[in-house]
Amino acid sequence: MKVALTIGINNYLTAPLAGCVQDARGWAAFFEDAGFDEVTTLTDREAKLARVTKEIRKMLSNAKAGDVLRVHFSGHGTRVPDIDGDEPDGMDEAWVLFDGIWLDDHIDEILTELPDGVDLAVINDSCHSGGSTRSTALLGGEHPYGVPRFMPYTAAVTGSVESMANSVRAIFSGSKPSARRRGGRASRAARAQEQMNHLLLAGAKPTEQAWDTTFDGQPWGALSYHALAILNEKPNLTWDELHRRIRQRLPSPDAPQSPQLEGPASGLLRRVKG
Repeated sequence: MKVALTIGINNYLTAPLAGCVQDARGWAAFFEDAGFDEVTTLTDREAKLARVTKEIRKMLSNAKAGDVLRVHFSGHGTRVPDIDGDEPDGMDEAWVLFDGIWLDDHIDEILTELPDGVDLAVINDSCHSGGSTRSTALLGGEHPYGVPRFMPYTAAVTGSVESMANSVRAIFSGSKPSARRRGGRASRAARAQEQMNHLLLAGAKPTEQAWDTTFDGQPWGALSYHALAILNEKPNLTWDELHRRIRQRLPSPDAPQSPQLEGPASGLLRRVKG
């Protein structure tokens, strides 16, 4: 089976974007053309914590060795104070969904459910910037590159970060929130030495913005636009080949971001379409 989930959020209550739904639909069209058996797209209000968790859990629980899974996210990224001491810089990265945020801790946890032998790749077209202030674009001003896909966590989280984390964990487990246990996860440095069970194509370095801008008169994310333009010409590329071609286009004067590809060497040689 080949299964894909694409997510795009434009209509944030704070700092709306323009190209994320286009990204999600573009990736969905690529996967459909590539012969995927199931392609689900969640946009705007559909992309809430519980729904996204349900869809990804369904993908993982139904998967078996030899299956191909693809998860794409376009929207705001953010960074929040680390609450379990596992981040050397004291900050966790997160996706900003429609009704809350998904910490990298939560993503790590749900990916532990991935069965062996499954080809999973995650495409993340959002910011993981180290900045903590709003740009002029987020305040409604002009910016030469467009709008950065970064939302300060104070605009994305209601209440404390720890309360938010426990609420998300309750969605994952289906149980009441419990106190977070320290030391239950490997440190980021240790995880970096472990073999990842998936690939990650990220729109930018952790210290960079990923841009929501305009190409050919249409709003897009820079990573998604260039990746899909390349794949529409050469759909049989491997992840490594795709990344190399993207890096010939980005960073650019219009989109100063450096897409990253992470994962085991064997995974880099798999085809994007599976």
